[in-house]
Formats: sequence, structure tokens, C-alpha cells
Amino acid sequence: MASSESPPSSPTSRCVDCTKVCEQLQLLQLDCKRHNACGNCVKIRGRAQPSDLLRCQVCGRDSFAATEVCKEVADQDRGVWIYVDDSNIWIAAKKLAGQVKHFKTGEDHRVRIEIGKLTDVVADGRPVIQGFLYGSEPPPVDSVWEKIREKGWEVDRQKRHPITGKEKKVDTKLVADVTERACTTPRVERTTIIFITGDADAIPAIEKVLKYEGWQVEVYMWSHALSSELKKLPERRSNVKIFKLDHFLDRVTFTNMKFDSTNKKLIPQVKAFGVVLSMAPGAFNKHKVPRKRWCEQLESIAQWPFQYYWVERDGEPTNDLVLVFKEDTTAGAFDMPQFLDILEEEHPLPYVESAQTFLHYSQSKSGLCQFAFDAVGRYSWDDVCEGSYTEALMCLVKQKFHGNLLCIAQSSVIEKGNDTLTDAVISIIARMEQVAVISTQVKKLLFSIRTKVEEIQ
Repeated sequence: MASSESPPSSPTSRCVDCTKVCEQLQLLQLDCKRHNACGNCVKIRGRAQPSDLLRCQVCGRDSFAATEVCKEVADQDRGVWIYVDDSNIWIAAKKLAGQVKHFKTGEDHRVRIEIGKLTDVVADGRPVIQGFLYGSEPPPVDSVWEKIREKGWEVDRQKRHPITGKEKKVDTKLVADVTERACTTPRVERTTIIFITGDADAIPAIEKVLKYEGWQVEVYMWSHALSSELKKLPERRSNVKIFKLDHFLDRVTFTNMKFDSTNKKLIPQVKAFGVVLSMAPGAFNKHKVPRKRWCEQLESIAQWPFQYYWVERDGEPTNDLVLVFKEDTTAGAFDMPQFLDILEEEHPLPYVESAQTFLHYSQSKSGLCQFAFDAVGRYSWDDVCEGSYTEALMCLVKQKFHGNLLCIAQSSVIEKGNDTLTDAVISIIARMEQVAVISTQVKKLLFSIRTKVEEIQ
């Protein structure tokens, strides 16, 4: 009579835990060599009883040595810990972006790190147990840091040195936190710690983590910013892996193209390095956002990063686009004359009807009111309308912008059609001549302007 015990057979295509039929490649053979479990059920086993990962509950066999593949599956399901040196990756990203775009400057100061997308790249599908971001005060964009907090990240900010401006205690705090995590996490919960830094100062933290069995370490950074010590670490530590982020630059960063024209502290920057483009009506979309391709063309001509804002009138943007080219500590000041010559002679940019420096624009009739607003920060186009030139100019005088006032007056009074502005200048001159304390140079300029006004009259 035949025996009731079934002979050993080839692995079946059904999971013994969930009973689902799966493709052979999606199954892992259990220790009994007869039954299989699908990937999802192996993950569940790993969370519940990691040591019994491959034990067959049907056959009741006692052999349950898990393979390295199964351990990796379980580890991935338990997630990763991420520690980010914000200044390190941000500064290096700006330099890399500047190199990619062939800027004459040493970096692209507009670049910002998108922490959410950076997390997606380094986690690579694994759950993130907790993220930690370390940086210095003041942060480059505080609102961005607040959004990071809202996503459950812990943000640690340290003050910079008051003289050198260098970070203090950031590396020390990161090492301390990682060490505490490494030694206090139970053995069965130890998975992977990810460092996003290229600084050799992270090596002590990595070494301390590896003293505790069960941890894996991954380091992510731009290739040019990886220290030589970090690059050599995998040669003597098999559970350390180094990954380069260069191919993910566009994915994990964004470019802050908007210039904050409401910030009074930035006004000198606009005056010194501002260019105004008069754009054709209807250029770009209704939201006045320059197209990416157009911005790339402009960058290739200037070979310099820029930010922009639109001059507004009555709360609505006009067709005057202001470009601001920030001075660079490495390359110096932006060559505006050369840039303007290229735009005028070659006309390489679509939609651009004319271009001029911001100072020339601000001294013209069209830019007077906006200049008063930028310089004083009080008036808008609604306040400084055609009937309020006198008030706007007087405001400049009170704020001791005498040179700017006289420049505006001298270039504007000769416009015979501008009667309202001429009347305003005459009124200003009369008031200023009544002031007892006035320099000889200003008196001479006032006299020359008054002479021109009389000629017009």
C-alpha cells in the first residue's frame, strides 16, 4: 500500500502564508525546500519574528537560517534614518550648478535643496523612520525649513561664529545624535543610517555607528564635494557604501528665480547690478513667468545667474522686466555694458524690445515713481501718480537722496511735454533754495536746473 507521506516535490507557485499564486521569481523558498513565501509575507515575517524568517509553518521544520537576501528585504521594510548636513550639501550644490551652466561666477546662488525629493532619491523606496537636518542661523530660506518640520523632520539650527561666519557645533551635534541613535536602538531594529554630507568630520560618527552590530551606513554627496577620507572608507568597511548625487542635481534642487523687490536692504544691489528689459506686450503667459528656455538663453548670453521681478503699476505688472545680477566674490561685478551691447547688436532674445541699466531707467520719466518707491519704500503707483510728482520728489529730498533727485530733475525737465513734472521740479527748487543748510555743489546744480527750466518756460 502506498505511503501517505508525499514525496519531496519541486517548489510550488503558491505562498503558504497568504495562499496566493505567484510567479516563481517572486517567491522565496522556505527551509523545508518544499514550500514558498511571497515577498510581502516575508516582510511581515521579518517584522514579527526576524529569526524565523524562513521557517515553514506547514512542515514544522526547526531549521530557519535566513539568507542575506531575506535579511535585506526585512531591513528595507523597517526603513532608514537620514542625517543631513544642510550647509554642506547646499554650498556644494550651488558650486556644481554653476559649473554645469558654465557661469563665470563660482556658484549659482539661486539654487535651493528640495529636501522631499532628496529624501526620495536616497531612501530609494524604503520607508523613512526619521529625518534630521542640521544647519546654521540664519537659514537661507526659513520658510523652507518650516515646511521640512511640517513633514516630521527634526531641524537643528546652530549659530554661526560672529567673526568668521563659520558654523559652530553643527558637526558635533550630528555626531552626538547619530551615536546616541546607534547605541540605543535595539539590535532587531537596526537597519541603515544615511549620511548626506561630504565632510570628513562625519567619519567619527560613522565609525561609532559601526561599532554596534546590525547597522549599515550609506553616504550621499556630490562627487566634487566628497572628501578623500570618505571615498576610501568602503575599502576597509564592507558595510559602508558611497553614492554620488551628480545625476540627480535637477531632480533634488530648484532655482529661486524671483527677486524680492520689497526688501529695502537689496535696493543697492538693484541699483548697482540691475538691467531693465522692455518686453513686447503679451510676452510669456498671463502670470508673467518667463519660460525656462528663454531663461536658459539669457543665462548663456550673460554667463551669470540672475533673478527678476516685474515693475508694477496700480498693482499690476507692466512690460518692464528687471533683471538683477548679483556681485560675485570670485568673479567680481557683472559686465553690464557688454551684456547690453550684445542685446542691442545681436537681438538674441525674443520679446525684448529694448534694454537699459536700472539707474538709467530710474532716472527717466517712465521710472520716476517706481524709483521713488524703491528708494523710500513708502509710495506706490497709486500714491505717486501724475499729480503727486512734487510729493514724490520731496520725499527723496527728505531722505537725503539729493543726488538722485537732481539727476532725475536734470534729465526730466528738458522734456517739454512733461509739464506736470516740470512744475514739480520748479516747486522743489523753490523749496530747496529756502533751506539754509545746503552745499555749494547742490546750489550750483540747482542754479543750472533752474536755468534749464526757465529756458523751457
